[in-house]
Amino acid sequence: MEYARSVRKMRNRLRLKKEYIAPTMAAILLLVILLAILFVTFEMHHECEGENCPTCELIIKCNRFIKEISSSILIITIIAIVFFINYYKETFSQTEYIKKESLVSLNIKLLN
Repeated sequence: MEYARSVRKMRNRLRLKKEYIAPTMAAILLLVILLAILFVTFEMHHECEGENCPTCELIIKCNRFIKEISSSILIITIIAIVFFINYYKETFSQTEYIKKESLVSLNIKLLN
């Protein structure tokens, strides 16, 4: 009995951790994307030092990061949509309609 309780508590803790990890990671990713966009926006017209300018290199890296993240987010979104469509198709196709018995379906005559 004690073992079962401890296992349930551990599962609840892990479930809570998973519930907080995904939104936290999503918020961090959005923050990084926002900071990259702001950096590119504000530093686009900087005073370039010529060849091997560190600001230009950072702008190129930020642009590449934004393009890669946006394409991967698009792919992940498409995969998620396909997954949910398939999941709900299976769920609704396996649903059995419960036939409720009534006096009419049992062919019982009600005579007074």
